[in-house]
Amino acid sequence: MNVMPSLSRGISGEADYDTYASVPARSGQPSSNERSHFIPETFSETRPTEERLFSALAEMKVFFSQVAMHMDREWRNRLFLQLDRLHDPEEWDTADDPVEIGSFRTFLRMMFLLKPERPPGLALANDGHLLAHWISGRDRLTIECLSDDRLKIVFTRWLEETPDRGAIMTTIDRLDRTLDPYDPSCWFEAH
Repeated sequence: MNVMPSLSRGISGEADYDTYASVPARSGQPSSNERSHFIPETFSETRPTEERLFSALAEMKVFFSQVAMHMDREWRNRLFLQLDRLHDPEEWDTADDPVEIGSFRTFLRMMFLLKPERPPGLALANDGHLLAHWISGRDRLTIECLSDDRLKIVFTRWLEETPDRGAIMTTIDRLDRTLDPYDPSCWFEAH
C-alpha cells in the first residue's frame, strides 16, 4: 500500500515535486537570480552569533517565499515559528551551525512529496541539518535532511508486540518505497 500520495493536508494539491524541483539549486556561489542584496554571500564564524542566525533565517525565508504559495497559511506560520525558535540567540550554543540551506531545501522537497496530515516536530543537528520527527504512541520516526535530497532515517515501528527498528540512508525519490513496509500512515495521518 503506497500511502504517500494520499497524504495531503497542509500543502495544496497544486504543489508537486516536479514544480518545486525547478527552483534553482544552490551549489557554491548563488546564481544571480538567487542573490539577495541583504543576505551575506557566506557565513563567517567570526561574525556575531545574532548576525549568523539572522542571516540563516533570512536566507531560508527568502528561499521559502519562492514556494510558499503552495502551502497552507497555518502550516507556513507554524514552520516559521519553529525555525525562529530553533535559531533563538538566547538559547544558541556557539559551537552549533544554523540550518544549512541545502538541508532546508531537502526538507521542503520531502514535505511536498509526503504531504503529511500531521506536521513534524523540528530539531537541529549540530552541523546544521534539519531533523523532522513524528511520534505516534511507541512508534517513532526521525528524518535528518541532508543536502542534495539525501536523507538519514531512524525509526521504531511496533507491529503487533514486536518492534522493528532501523537506520537507513536514502534519497527523497526512494522515501515512499523505503517506509512502505512499515505502514507509515501511523506517523503521517491524523488520528
